[in-house]
Amino acid sequence: EHSMNTVRKSISLTEEEAQTISRYAHSVNKSFSEFVRETVLSQIEADKKLSLKEYLNKYCDFVSAEEQADYDIMKLDKSEEGAVSISIEEILRLANE
Repeated sequence: EHSMNTVRKSISLTEEEAQTISRYAHSVNKSFSEFVRETVLSQIEADKKLSLKEYLNKYCDFVSAEEQADYDIMKLDKSEEGAVSISIEEILRLANE
């Protein structure tokens, strides 16, 4: 097992999804659980390395035309002058305060 404090989770998949994952996991000599666990954790680590812009482009929808029009009225400064970098971890920490 992965550790002494193993937690069992149930996930819902279509039969086709389950077969696709099982076949691929078998092709790389891993169990279904091992493959899913390693793949998900690897995705999380990859996402942590994304810049905020990359993260937003990957996971967030663009705003509607109406909402964009509201932003355009604001004439927001989009120059990078005085811009600072902030990590996803920092944003999540601030959101949880």
